[in-house]
Amino acid sequence: MEVRWRRLALSGVTALTLLGGAGTVIGASGDPWWDPPACAGGPATITEALRDGPTVAGPVTPIPWAEIAPVIDNGGALAGQRVTVGVGAAQRRLALPPESFVAGPFGRVVLVGADDGQRSRLRLVDVAAACAWDLADEAAVIRRATVTPDRTSVLEMRVDRVTRADLGIWRRPTDRPGPPRRILPPVAIDGRFGRTFSTEFTWSVDGDRVAIQSCGATACRTRLLDPTSGRSDLVDDPDLGSIVGLARDRLVVYRACRGLPCPLFSLDTASHARSVVSWAAGPAAVTGRGAAVRIVHEWRDGLGFDHVRSVDDAGEHPLDLGRSHLDPAMSSPESSR
Repeated sequence: MEVRWRRLALSGVTALTLLGGAGTVIGASGDPWWDPPACAGGPATITEALRDGPTVAGPVTPIPWAEIAPVIDNGGALAGQRVTVGVGAAQRRLALPPESFVAGPFGRVVLVGADDGQRSRLRLVDVAAACAWDLADEAAVIRRATVTPDRTSVLEMRVDRVTRADLGIWRRPTDRPGPPRRILPPVAIDGRFGRTFSTEFTWSVDGDRVAIQSCGATACRTRLLDPTSGRSDLVDDPDLGSIVGLARDRLVVYRACRGLPCPLFSLDTASHARSVVSWAAGPAAVTGRGAAVRIVHEWRDGLGFDHVRSVDDAGEHPLDLGRSHLDPAMSSPESSR
């Protein structure tokens, strides 16, 4: 799990996202912690905030962003999480307990989850309006959550507070009053994967399906859910690891590896047939929509230079985008012609 999170924190993919991991914070007691006041308005206002970007005068509209960093005490123990949210250069910091997460942005809102050891709470923080809506207060532990692309509900992954047993995936409406309901059962116990340490949500590039990936030390199982129909499919090949992305009928995943470089595959989600994107891929991302989807990844040539390459969603039609790190040959007069 440590290797997986290091990969996500250091990859070029994460650097390109608006929401990413930040460095460890030592002794953050001097930070000006922010407790957002309650936002006005009900479900209709929440839906509007989830769908709309911030209204800011000027030629460029800054996009809301958020990042999370662990707070380590002087003894080396995890003391909490620091979540920083902002629009452009303006930012505020929230002090949260160790078992916390952040997701988004969704419109002008970020989703913040925190568990204090007794209750799990979800808040929708309107970064532009500098306020928040309290969304959930549950006895079970909400480990992860995300907002659906239609901006009408939140998906939650829960575990039992005492046993830490998987309690499945739940859907909570945000566009109307109503209780959450379970839409997927717990992932089955499977000795091929070992103990499940983490579960993450990844939406397809077209927003029609969500990949729910549950991982052990290296191997991962991925459930593909259509939130509209409720249909789900399972990819449970034990030699597969962390997800890169989901596009149309293709799932892009690394082999179960302990770090990078690592083989990178594109799987047909119906047949599970594999196409090799690269036998030694570095950081990777899935970009574009529809027929224009491309997989962009680093690879290392025989001379030890890192290159960036783009292929289609089946791993074909490669396009070399050049070296990703400057080397002496690239700065020579010959190479500049």
